Amino acid sequence: MGLATTVACLLCLLQFVLLRPLSAALVAPEVIWLSILNATLCTAAPVLMVMMAIERIGASLAAQTGMVGPMSTILMGVVILGEPFTAWVAAGSVLVIAGIFVFTRPAP
Repeated sequence: MGLATTVACLLCLLQFVLLRPLSAALVAPEVIWLSILNATLCTAAPVLMVMMAIERIGASLAAQTGMVGPMSTILMGVVILGEPFTAWVAAGSVLVIAGIFVFTRPAP
């Protein structure tokens, strides 16, 4: 995937070794499989898809499209999961929308 991802992975492993006993790494097989699934579907695949999007549509448009993610997550949380839409969530939503407008406006 790249240097940054490799370094981040190695630092995570180093932190685990420094802060926990090695016996903590012994977990049920289900945990291993769920971790592999999570690493593949929630980390490697999205990073790969973002890199492909940058190659196809350019970095600017890919970044703008990426800003839609937090908004759709909030919407699905409220509609599907019944999560509360608080003033803090509204303030964060306004900041995301403001960021979209700031970064999508034409250059002077």
